[in-house]
Amino acid sequence: MKKALVMTILGIALSVLFLSVGYAQEAAPQDDQLQKELAQLGDAFAGVNDAFGGLQAFMNEIVGEVKGNMAGVADLDERLVDLKDVVQAVSVELKSAEGKLIGLRDDVDGLSSTQQELLVRATALESGLSELSASCDDFQKAITASLDATNADLSALSDKYDALATSFGDFSSQFAAFKDSVTAELASIQGAIGTLQSDVSGL
Repeated sequence: MKKALVMTILGIALSVLFLSVGYAQEAAPQDDQLQKELAQLGDAFAGVNDAFGGLQAFMNEIVGEVKGNMAGVADLDERLVDLKDVVQAVSVELKSAEGKLIGLRDDVDGLSSTQQELLVRATALESGLSELSASCDDFQKAITASLDATNADLSALSDKYDALATSFGDFSSQFAAFKDSVTAELASIQGAIGTLQSDVSGL
């Protein structure tokens, strides 16, 4: 998935560079709008990253508590509810970023026929973000399952926390790879649009 996302976002940058100078004057206002949408998408991913940092800290804390002292499980329900709230915050940020990307895709949809490949690649990026959001939802379901199992014995509970930690590790790796790809390629796309705008101003 990481490779596909990287190729998708690289395709967006290349598509921007393929805009001809003949259409540059007409495309300048559209490029300004794309720059604005890209900036908003970058802000949305910053929000995702902040929420995810809180989730990582919380997960490390709660797993450490459970593994270090299985006798102190009286407050597990409360702690799991808190964890579910933090994961929900990440999910909200992901869906916000997804909404920004949909806005960008809609703007690209209004461009000339020579730029339709950009729409295709923006749609593919939207799909990748939706998959990441679905992974976050799956992690929330794992937490809910743990909440439903608090009457099990301590050994079984420890196993469930191991599984929960594994689920979180998988989601964390997926998120980190996607975030790195998006951060790098958003900068590349913005640079490409900036170059196009410089060419327009020099005409």
